[in-house]
Amino acid sequence: MTQPEWWVLHQLSMHPSGIEENEIIAIVGPNESDESIVDAIAAGVGKGWIDRAGSRVRLTDDGADRFHAAAEVQRQLNDERRQGISDREYATTIEVLQRTITNVGGDAWHW
Repeated sequence: MTQPEWWVLHQLSMHPSGIEENEIIAIVGPNESDESIVDAIAAGVGKGWIDRAGSRVRLTDDGADRFHAAAEVQRQLNDERRQGISDREYATTIEVLQRTITNVGGDAWHW
């Protein structure tokens, strides 16, 4: 699963009845590019993870299973990486990195 596919499946997991494709693009496109999100949606449809009805998309049962399996791996990796790091320390690190990106003209969003 690619990072853009993860972003799309995550959004769809929060909208069980589906969501308009352009809404997902608006939400997660800035993370990489609108085109990468369009490609991720198309890949998800091709892999049977996403159903498309017109411009509306939603997770299939297989897509939900894939999302939950990937989310569990994410939780395990997060637990491993954050050993000995408090929630406050982690949040401070992300906030400082976002300000650093902004200071050099970037537009970061990591929450």
